[in-house]
Amino acid sequence: YLADKVFDGKVGINNKNIAFDFKGKLDFHEEIPNTNFTLNLKNAQLGALHLNPISQDESATISFKLQSNLNGGNIDDATGKVTITDLKYSNSKGKIATKTIDISSSFSNNLHTLQFQSEFADAKLVGDFKISELNELPSKLLSKYINVGTLRKTDSLHNESGNLTVNFKNTAPILSLLKSGYYISKNAKLAAKYNLSGDEKLQLSFDAEDLQLADYSLHNVKLRSKGTDRLSTELDIARLNFTDEYSLIHLAVENDIQDNRMRTFIDFGNKESLNYAGQISAISIFQEEENQQFSVKNTLSPTKIYLNDQTWQVSEAEILMDTASIAFDKLSISNEKSHIKVDGIWSNNKEDA
Repeated sequence: YLADKVFDGKVGINNKNIAFDFKGKLDFHEEIPNTNFTLNLKNAQLGALHLNPISQDESATISFKLQSNLNGGNIDDATGKVTITDLKYSNSKGKIATKTIDISSSFSNNLHTLQFQSEFADAKLVGDFKISELNELPSKLLSKYINVGTLRKTDSLHNESGNLTVNFKNTAPILSLLKSGYYISKNAKLAAKYNLSGDEKLQLSFDAEDLQLADYSLHNVKLRSKGTDRLSTELDIARLNFTDEYSLIHLAVENDIQDNRMRTFIDFGNKESLNYAGQISAISIFQEEENQQFSVKNTLSPTKIYLNDQTWQVSEAEILMDTASIAFDKLSISNEKSHIKVDGIWSNNKEDA
């Protein structure tokens, strides 16, 4: 029956694009409905239903069983558990199947716990946070260190804090179907602790034996970040493959951000062979521009880079970047036989010509 914004009963549909059976109760008095139902989605042709925005594969199909027990209200205070079983997904690239996926939300001692468990990955977030504000959290944290133009955040996010852990198990099957060229090795781990109002605003670590990012293969990746009065980040990659023939034996990046100023130091290559090796150092200043925009003034320090056993001299130079243009001032790269000099503006604005 359906009465006073409450549905309690059964619904079934069976056609060529979708077939399902629904049994249970939905209470629509709140922003997030109170639910106690089971859904058996026997088949859904996602392409025909225009419900496949990630892979955009017209042949994609999905089926699963779902049990939902949620106490609603709004997205920030909803509690309960959703369990998905016997999920099967296929598209033109292949297919996957998984037995159980659990998603739960609970409150205890004023702390919110949001948990996701599956054979692909496990994730858990515990703290004082609002789900509706999580997508704004990275930019809010960054605005503590860069606060110009569109990076300035004056919104009213409450002083969130939380502990996040993500354990990657076997993401290869699902990534290969949804996004080609991406891979995260088993046992990769992400851990983050944040507190917008604390002296120590962020601690973050990420470790993975292997990553595939489009055409780039990264091996033994370690990322560490800490935010106090400054945001300091260290990235270490044992090997970076660009192609089957070209790779860097080692890549290390150090980065500090404070008061709209960023220092970056990059060290790469095998120092013994000097086949591909070098160091790059830069200071970046973020500056306010009109219409809530910003520009970045980058000053490169003079250095030497070794490419294919040739020594290249890189001059001190400035590179000014904004949303529409890149301006080069006295950038010079040279060796004994070749000389490249860049001076000028690359812009989308005809007025800069």
